[in-house]
Amino acid sequence: MKEDTLTTTRTAKAKGLARLKSRKLPVAVYHLRAVDPDEEMAARDGVTSAEERHTAALMRSDEGAEAAIAKAQAEVDQAKAALADCYQEVRIQAQEPEEFERLLGLPEHKPRKGTEDTLWNNDTFGKTMFLVGVQGELTAEEWETEVFPQLSQAEKAGLFIKALNINARWVDGSVPKG
Repeated sequence: MKEDTLTTTRTAKAKGLARLKSRKLPVAVYHLRAVDPDEEMAARDGVTSAEERHTAALMRSDEGAEAAIAKAQAEVDQAKAALADCYQEVRIQAQEPEEFERLLGLPEHKPRKGTEDTLWNNDTFGKTMFLVGVQGELTAEEWETEVFPQLSQAEKAGLFIKALNINARWVDGSVPKG
């Protein structure tokens, strides 16, 4: 009896270890606006209008209600797809922990005295983590010379923060412990 419990415990431990060792590096997605702000606003308005029509259709109880609901749902789906087309999906791959630590240890990424830096140089490290992790057709140089000059400070900060978060792997407070 005792041996069966020991075997079960060893098997569970081996499965848990194998599961943890086979984890893939996480990927984060940032949706970067890729169209004129007026086009984005029109797409947002389109979603709102379609959702209002869908709500109205849901209130119907006549013979044509079912068809009206289906039509309105299709319009909502189409409007949401048009809004999604306003954004470019930017995928950021986390680095191996050793690489993250290596980059963090470089002199240019050390926290600066007399600044708000705590864990790293706030002016350099996020950008570096983004450039080493961004996936897609664009090179780091193209991001630097072609894309970054067109982005607002808030958009760049959003990309850099997303890269830092995926690499630092902050603990999600909403996940139950124990």
